Amino acid sequence: MKKIILLFLCSLNLAVCFGQASVYLCGKNYDAVYSLNKKRPLLVYYELSRSQLQGKVALPLNQYPFTPNPAVPVIRLDRDFYHSGYDRAYMMPVADNSFDVQGLRECNYYTNIMAQTTALKRGPWKTEEAYERILARRGLHLTVLCGGIGSAGSIGEDKVDVPAECWKIVIMQDPVKHLADTIAYLFPNDNRYKSASPDEFEISCKDLEAKLGFEINDMITLHDLRNSKEQLKEILQNAAQTLDAKLNKKVRHLNVRLASRS
Repeated sequence: MKKIILLFLCSLNLAVCFGQASVYLCGKNYDAVYSLNKKRPLLVYYELSRSQLQGKVALPLNQYPFTPNPAVPVIRLDRDFYHSGYDRAYMMPVADNSFDVQGLRECNYYTNIMAQTTALKRGPWKTEEAYERILARRGLHLTVLCGGIGSAGSIGEDKVDVPAECWKIVIMQDPVKHLADTIAYLFPNDNRYKSASPDEFEISCKDLEAKLGFEINDMITLHDLRNSKEQLKEILQNAAQTLDAKLNKKVRHLNVRLASRS
């Protein structure tokens, strides 16, 4: 049997039950593990290649409003972002789906949206997204995982969780030269760095592993899981469980500190 090569090897065997707290969502162009309690994705996985960026533009992007994912029983979250100080930021970029009507619709589901500061969303996060498209147009195949870690509180009546930091892992493969490389980023979710380059937030895989709680091996790729959806689903769920457990621990610690001051 052909050996399946993996990117994520979960280093912790967590006995954390998703129950109804998180759901795995398989879209046309991205997969996500979405937290129903935190009302944000724990992580999003997508691939990008030159073929996705070619064709006839589907429709103007502003004709695709933010909407709830019909597969998730959540209310519309628009009101939570109004006057909150945070923008609705895409995990899989909407520009990556500009030639795909279904992809555009799914990209605007709240299951693909994270609360980010204006400086991050329109600054280094946006610049890094554009860099991904440049690489894809040059013939590289990209595999991307991204999400948020930590908590900076919540916004709105629905208490949408705001990550303290946003992370991204980009695996670049050259199908002609048979070369691969990995870049990891960790962006602070605050307003200090709008004009900063994404390079300033590049982090070693080892350091990001310590933050996320699972291993990254830059010689191994999730791309080889494209024909094994069940294994892809399992490995992303395990990674999301790790992130969820770490975040819950931090929130409990914060609640204890606040209680001690009252």
